[in-house]
Amino acid sequence: MDVVIARFQRMNPPVFNGDESSEDADSWLRNIIGLFDRVQYDDDLRLNLATLLLRKAAER
Repeated sequence: MDVVIARFQRMNPPVFNGDESSEDADSWLRNIIGLFDRVQYDDDLRLNLATLLLRKAAER
């Protein structure tokens, strides 16, 4: 799993703070889905990795 996380982090995925507008949230989600699609991660792995990108209010 550490190798997968390191590979994902090298892609420089954006973090999500939870205080952005709904348009920003949609843009963040489209960006993350695009990254996942390029590396063909399954849904469980996508969920685990996406939670690593949540910050501040989005972590709650």
